[in-house]
Amino acid sequence: MSAGRLAAALLVARRLSSAAITSTDKTVGNLRTVVATDLLAQAAQNFGGSLANLHASCRGIRTGCSQNIQLSHPYASTQSNVPWEQDAQANLADKYAQPLQSEQTPSQILLKSTSPTASDILKDASNYTETSSVETSKVPHMLYDEVIRLSRAGAVPELTQLFHDHAVLHQKHILNNCLLNLPASRRELVPLVYNEIVTKLGVQPSATAVAKVIRALGKLQRAPDAKALWRDWLDKGNPAEANVVAAYCGILANLSHAEGIECVIEQAKAAGLPPIFAAYTALIRAWGQRRQVVKVRQVLLEMKEDGVQPNELHYRAAINAHAQSSRPHEAEYMIAEMKEAGILPASQTYAMLMDGYAVTNQPRKAAQLMQDCIDDGHQPTLGLCNTLIKAWAKTGEPGEVRAVMMNMRSAGLQPDIISWGGLLHAHAKAVQPGKAAEVMRELSSLGLRPGVVIYTTLLNAYGMAGDVAAAHQVLHDMRAARVPPNNFTYSSLMAFYSQAGNVSKILALQKEMKDEGLHMDAVTQLFMVEAAMEAWSRSGRPLHILAQAEDMFERCSKPGPRHTHKILDPRHWQSVFIDLHYYGYWSCQLALLAGLRRIYTDFCQPGYQWPTADLVVSVGKGTNSVHRHQSHVRDAVLHFLQHLVPVKLAAGNDGLVTVRRMDMLKVFKVVQSQQQPFTAATFVKCFTARKQEFDSLQDLTSRL
Repeated sequence: MSAGRLAAALLVARRLSSAAITSTDKTVGNLRTVVATDLLAQAAQNFGGSLANLHASCRGIRTGCSQNIQLSHPYASTQSNVPWEQDAQANLADKYAQPLQSEQTPSQILLKSTSPTASDILKDASNYTETSSVETSKVPHMLYDEVIRLSRAGAVPELTQLFHDHAVLHQKHILNNCLLNLPASRRELVPLVYNEIVTKLGVQPSATAVAKVIRALGKLQRAPDAKALWRDWLDKGNPAEANVVAAYCGILANLSHAEGIECVIEQAKAAGLPPIFAAYTALIRAWGQRRQVVKVRQVLLEMKEDGVQPNELHYRAAINAHAQSSRPHEAEYMIAEMKEAGILPASQTYAMLMDGYAVTNQPRKAAQLMQDCIDDGHQPTLGLCNTLIKAWAKTGEPGEVRAVMMNMRSAGLQPDIISWGGLLHAHAKAVQPGKAAEVMRELSSLGLRPGVVIYTTLLNAYGMAGDVAAAHQVLHDMRAARVPPNNFTYSSLMAFYSQAGNVSKILALQKEMKDEGLHMDAVTQLFMVEAAMEAWSRSGRPLHILAQAEDMFERCSKPGPRHTHKILDPRHWQSVFIDLHYYGYWSCQLALLAGLRRIYTDFCQPGYQWPTADLVVSVGKGTNSVHRHQSHVRDAVLHFLQHLVPVKLAAGNDGLVTVRRMDMLKVFKVVQSQQQPFTAATFVKCFTARKQEFDSLQDLTSRL
């Protein structure tokens, strides 16, 4: 029996066993209780075949309940005409022939049953269900159904009024069912209903209800409210129960607040709770989002030291952290470690590691992992094959992509639109626009309708080949095919026009974006600056065009903030920091000048003293450059600053350019003594044209 089916069987067992516990012999026939629970035990025991019989039994019980609206519990019924139950009663008549005492409850009857499986299920339900009380029998059936109906309709005012008018509803399990039945598409109702019923009416919530509200607040991006609820739960003397801890740790993981998760885990240990696996998964995910892979591996070691064996979810989160940090090779040992622990890695685990190699342009390593996955007994899946296609496509190997697609057909898998998109991307990276167009025609002949991603990839294929007119024609073809372009489509086309210094075309494209209701982010706006600066460079560098480009930059973009930043080294030196990530070749030089101007403005104030710190300019390592680790932004910044001061790259991080504090102060004093404005015209000789026509373009479009 699979773990998923067993979990589903136990869930149904708990719910129906809870219904038997909370009913009485007056509301449920004694024989009926034994029959229903015995059938349930048998179905759970033989669950490997199919879920159909168990679901039919559940529906039969519920159908029998709905036939008598005077009963006190939604699962209760004294008589039934359900065929499956009549047969069961006849078959089990001899088994339960002894007369039953009228004062016995169904739970007592069940515990005396000769079926050990039924007894185990009942005890399990008592341990996990918070509704195990005869108080449930006091809730009229019609009133309970009204709560469920209003919850599913999302009628918060009517639901609140119902709880206000009927104190019998002020029970933990009623609130749980109320929250569980709210529309899934309207998760904002979960905290609203909780506030109305718990805060205003004083209904005591259960840990299940609190956990559900915390998860809903996390999905609504309301982390402060989730933290306040967590604090309120603990301040009222409630224990740090496992489901609440897991929900709150999930919120902290989304915020990358690993230290907070560590504190919560310690609180859970102090409360005597057993290891909460979901909390450790959240901790690994939080460190992974911060690219702290050493911390990720440390968490796995600490789990083992605490006697907690990591499961596949922990290893998968750790592998994903390494993949997202572009360090997949450091996670390969985890696959072997899982096997040593008796955990067979699933195909999804292999896919995550393969994706890490795809991102780092190592397709052969991804192909080897694919073979290892097959050797472990897994069948090739569409997801695995598409991940391998992605790896070959990013390196511009259309022949290898074709080979993967051929192997897919041999394994009985049909390439989908993502597979064909990978082939198109491979031809685009190989600068083969004609081949890419053939793939588009082949795709259409198979009846597959290309979407915006496919069209944008074809547009990039023409643009990177220098055929901007053909790239623009792809935009017209999209509209003719009724495929609306998105921000990435327009940004890609504007990037190509910026290389030619064509400001008018970019203005027209920006107007089209506005007319179509698309938002222009900072990167899209900077393409106008790139085009204006390129036009300035090609037209002999007249100062009035440079001034216009500088003014355009100030209007469309805000330079990265300058603030005090700690360099992560043992000395903890303070540094004045300028961040130039996500700027283009020309705009990064204007952004650097704007950042220096802001520092110079402070310098000119009476009594100003530069902090005991160097100037650090963050330019990135060039991870997304067309030539890996060759950042064009870094080259432009180095050339700009070398006209003014000596510069160097930070030790151990070639994405940081550093300038000594005293050298920068000398520049400021010279500018101040000459009474020159701190503008682009003053530093015109520092601006350096790009060396290669399309390098910066590919650096920009690769981020899209």
